[in-house]
Amino acid sequence: MKEIIFKKYEIDKKPIGYGFFAKVYRGYDLQKERGVAIKITRDLKRAYREVKAMKRFGRSEYLPVLYDFMRKNNKAYIVMEYIDGKNLWEEFIARGKLCDEKFSIQILMNVLKALHTLHERGYAHTDVKAKNIIIVDKDPQKIKIIDFNSTRYISKRIKIQRDLRSAAKLFVYLTNGAVYEKEKIYNPKFQNKKLKPVILKALNKQYNSAQEFLDALSELQELQGHHT
Repeated sequence: MKEIIFKKYEIDKKPIGYGFFAKVYRGYDLQKERGVAIKITRDLKRAYREVKAMKRFGRSEYLPVLYDFMRKNNKAYIVMEYIDGKNLWEEFIARGKLCDEKFSIQILMNVLKALHTLHERGYAHTDVKAKNIIIVDKDPQKIKIIDFNSTRYISKRIKIQRDLRSAAKLFVYLTNGAVYEKEKIYNPKFQNKKLKPVILKALNKQYNSAQEFLDALSELQELQGHHT
């Protein structure tokens, strides 16, 4: 079953995503003739914050495009790019599938590229986790970070470092499974020993920017290339 909202969007009755504050539905823009995702929430404050952040970061290969924003009957409707993929939790972690380091590094680097764009625009994501990262066709080059209702202005460097720590945790989760508890990391295993200090540096909040973390990973890849 579908319904028409605002005389311009056809929307499925069944949500494709749930959160504490919103539901996400698959829709269709009748005027632009394209598929969309429509996030509906009664938390107007969070909706305005999310839209403001999305407008600010604009278009990025690793972030969803904002198309429209509407409000009616104390509900906010955020219309954005529909990403035909699954989040990392669904695709790998919930199935108990571990990913190899090379694959996971590619995901991590693209997450960091998304965070770099976000940080450059003055925002920290603050909720980087497997459920908030979509992968298309299991291709690590086709990932997007989603869900910006927890974004915050970057007032202190620690907010950037927390995002980077969360990205490093994601890598550990993909390669090792659920090996950490709360804020403590319990001895993640690394196949490539040279990778260990690079990841641990992020877990210990010692990078000052996403670009710095990216550069460390790129340098490691270059060194690996020379040895193959």
